[in-house]
Amino acid sequence: SLAFHASPWGMGAMLYRDGVPLFYFISALTKYDEQRFRYKVGDHKGQQTWESLAVLVALRAWQGQYMGRRFSLTLKGDNVTALTLALRMKSPPGPLKAIAKDIAMNLTKSPYRPKAAKHNQGLANPLADALSRKYDPSKKDSWKLPEELANAVEIKLAARTKEYYIVPYSARE
Repeated sequence: SLAFHASPWGMGAMLYRDGVPLFYFISALTKYDEQRFRYKVGDHKGQQTWESLAVLVALRAWQGQYMGRRFSLTLKGDNVTALTLALRMKSPPGPLKAIAKDIAMNLTKSPYRPKAAKHNQGLANPLADALSRKYDPSKKDSWKLPEELANAVEIKLAARTKEYYIVPYSARE
């Protein structure tokens, strides 16, 4: 399963196998994210976009774990929009549609798709939530990696620049 979460400052996700977290990532939202999607880091108005972006980033980060293999992947998160977008790979026009297209293009490389989504009510997703808040200014001096991830491997992500995305998009379109 893949558990994800985004905050107005960052995102985090974990990849589990048989209930054990194997990998995780932590990523700050960037100036390029602001430019591409037209939401400011720290502004809650971009929450749907950041949660959906967290799914795309996670699928891209761990594509080596599932590409060309049979797999059953369950997405776990507290954002219904992101879960629906990832399973249906479509959305109304705007930033979410661009993310949905990138998810679809990413998954065309595999003969299998995520099978299910599990909606975790807010506080039922504490590890992904903690990862997403690393860059929250109010956590600057107190943030710590959750103990449950001590044996998991942190994945370093590629920079999200224009070249990161498969589908061209401009918030001005």
